[in-house]
Amino acid sequence: MAYRSPDGMDARVRILIIDDLIETAQTVRKWLSTMPDLRVVGIATSAREGLDLARRHQPDIILMDVNMPGMDGLAAAHMISLELPAQVIFMSVEDDKDLMQEAFKVGARGFLVKPLRADDVLSAIRRVVQLPGATRGGSGPLEAPRGKRGQHVVAVCGAKGGVGCSVIAANLAVALAEIASEVVLVDANLHAGDDHVLLNLDGVTHTLDMLRDPEEVDVETLQSIAVKHETGVRLLRSPDDPEAAREYRRETMRGMLMEVREHFDFTVVDTPISLGEVNEAVFEIADPILVVTTPEITAINRVKSLLERLRRNGVAPDRCWLIGNRVDGGYQIAPKRVEQSLGQRFAAQLPDDVNTIIQSVNRGHPFVTQHRRSAVSRAVHDLARRLQHYVAAK
Repeated sequence: MAYRSPDGMDARVRILIIDDLIETAQTVRKWLSTMPDLRVVGIATSAREGLDLARRHQPDIILMDVNMPGMDGLAAAHMISLELPAQVIFMSVEDDKDLMQEAFKVGARGFLVKPLRADDVLSAIRRVVQLPGATRGGSGPLEAPRGKRGQHVVAVCGAKGGVGCSVIAANLAVALAEIASEVVLVDANLHAGDDHVLLNLDGVTHTLDMLRDPEEVDVETLQSIAVKHETGVRLLRSPDDPEAAREYRRETMRGMLMEVREHFDFTVVDTPISLGEVNEAVFEIADPILVVTTPEITAINRVKSLLERLRRNGVAPDRCWLIGNRVDGGYQIAPKRVEQSLGQRFAAQLPDDVNTIIQSVNRGHPFVTQHRRSAVSRAVHDLARRLQHYVAAK
């Protein structure tokens, strides 16, 4: 039975498939035919034929191959953007970041790498359906900035590996999403980010390096690249290409964060350990900067150096929040002694809960949702509420 709007019109999402391989197009049509709210209005085996069908059927979404004989998908998408309100999702055998960037420049709202999977195709369509104006009556979760939105960047960093920064950043973002409308987690560990693993989003191919041009950061682009987790948090994944990571500079990171924050209540940045220009760009914008340490002598010593460097660079002391992780983990250094050594009190103290953390990491499920009653979960939720009060008072 077709979906009907209150006025009796067919309210199904209208989809056109354009692929020079008819077998691929027919397979995709078969997958989509099982969805009662989707309707395939046509199949074309060339870009020009697809343009004719698009003008005739006025689809909401066009699934289109990039590489086709004659006119390619990029050129066709450009023409579609000038003539029709349809949203384009590209398909390609090439898993190439430069090609993806070209696709988004011509207005693509998704990019699927072949061989295709039914779940990936349906997920891409569902994401596009949520875009503002993407379909008849469609509305999306990302809104234009309003009020104080876009002013709150929270950096999570440590001066030593293994203190738990990424786990804290991912779970803090999820906790914030329960009390704020829009939250994004930015994995700025450009050479070795793990946030996609912590959120069980390992299949995500869109990465941070696709936002190197701040002028191209808008609601629709973020909707496509910042993948939405089931908790509501969006993730900007770190690049999986070392060359792309090396091309990221201070100005690139700063410009990207300045634009991204305009669309979110909180932008949580999982910041790399190495002190470099990318970190400096994050620290320049973030307020507060959550400096994570364990009660272990080498970690404390490195945090002391980091805090001194931040102060020399003009970062006000009240912007640096000291976060104690695994404070009862048998390190034999009391939290009070750590505070005395660093000359600063802890803004939050997270207990050591090895079983909960390991289970959370291995399964890719945030402990703040899966183990809400655990002490470490309560501590992170308390920190999220404190952040909310902090930014509300600014």
